[in-house]
Amino acid sequence: MTTSGGGAGVDAETGSEVEVDPAAHLDPGERHALQRRTIATVRLATVPGQAAVAGSVAVVSLLAGELLGSDRWAGLGGAAFTAGA
Repeated sequence: MTTSGGGAGVDAETGSEVEVDPAAHLDPGERHALQRRTIATVRLATVPGQAAVAGSVAVVSLLAGELLGSDRWAGLGGAAFTAGA
């Protein structure tokens, strides 16, 4: 059987698709601990990305204010981004 890192794999003998569980050998307690660590890692990894998006919205608003010469129009993009979120 060949796999591509978990999920679905292909049985080499039959050519049919089979489910592959890379954590099948773990007992329920170990699986729960692994899931808890994975979720914590994903949560921590999203923080810098969210900060970058928030910072870019502020910088674009300031840049638009400089280019347009009007603070009224400069805030429109940030307001639209916030409303869309």
